[in-house]
Amino acid sequence: MKSAIYPFSADPIHNGHVNNIERILEMGIADSVLVAIGKNIEKRGGYLFSDKERLMISKQALKKFGGKVKVELFEGLLAHYAGMKKTNVIVRGLRNNLDFEKEQTMAEFNRSYGLETLMLPAPRDVFNISSTTIKEIVSNGGLVYEYVPAVAKQALEEKMQNITLIGVTGNTGSGKSTLCKKLSGVSVVDADKLIHKIYQISESVKEDLKKTFGGKIFKAGKVDRAKLAEIIFNDSMSRNKLVDILRIPFKIALEEAMKDMKGIVLLDCAYIVEYGLLPVVNNNVILTTCSEEEKIKRNKRARQILEVQMPERMLEQEIRRKQKEENYGNLLKVDTEKKINYDQIVKHLSKWRILPFSQK
Repeated sequence: MKSAIYPFSADPIHNGHVNNIERILEMGIADSVLVAIGKNIEKRGGYLFSDKERLMISKQALKKFGGKVKVELFEGLLAHYAGMKKTNVIVRGLRNNLDFEKEQTMAEFNRSYGLETLMLPAPRDVFNISSTTIKEIVSNGGLVYEYVPAVAKQALEEKMQNITLIGVTGNTGSGKSTLCKKLSGVSVVDADKLIHKIYQISESVKEDLKKTFGGKIFKAGKVDRAKLAEIIFNDSMSRNKLVDILRIPFKIALEEAMKDMKGIVLLDCAYIVEYGLLPVVNNNVILTTCSEEEKIKRNKRARQILEVQMPERMLEQEIRRKQKEENYGNLLKVDTEKKINYDQIVKHLSKWRILPFSQK
């Protein structure tokens, strides 16, 4: 069986690293990959995450590869480590000319130990990703779900912002907003209010909506959300178009809303699955449920809205599918017709945090 070593600092692992490991296996460069997390002399003293944290985050992010990928810490010369592991192939990723010059020098050094270095140029969709840039974005309150696995994103947010993001979803009348209000010691962002505000103040969004869905979704110059809902929830293509229109303005609005929040932050969003927002909350979700009769009793418009909403069973299936796909996430179902111990829920959610609380 051919094996190769993929060495990196993992501070933290990002999608470029995952892509490299995937290609090593798919291209037949090796049958198994030893992911070696070491200390870069230039970075010594400057790591954001501890050795233990970098190992834990990387193991979780690469769990989908099963036994084909093993993750370990190493210290000292990579050549010595490779000799100990009886592996003579090293694979490195390249993003630009600067990477090439540095890696070429190291490859020549490692060749003196009988090691061959293969270099993989980064594909266009990940070539601009670096751990340094990602950390800078997060330190300024930005969301990085396009660039890192969910576990790495959650760890970055906990380490640098002291927040743990959790989505709260459920059908109209299921009690999700009431639940959010009754959980003590948490912060809440109402996604529906953010989107409503975007519809009100963003002229560019209004223009995009008019071009895409026509003037029929406007009433007295304002977006008629009921008309828009009729269109998007009966047609997945229309829903995807709306998601594309809202993606950037919603991301900016959410980042602004969360900038002063700490601890557990709940994103109250009925359409968290439909709008593709599971990556935003790192696949951590509370799903509120109750009977159809109770929903209609709580909300007079519920009967009409429920006809176009995804049923709870399908919501749960989609959440679990995404969690399985990434081997990451948590789900808590809360039946709001039953007696609820709110303090116990907060304690349960605190266990979803993966790093110790920072003292910042």
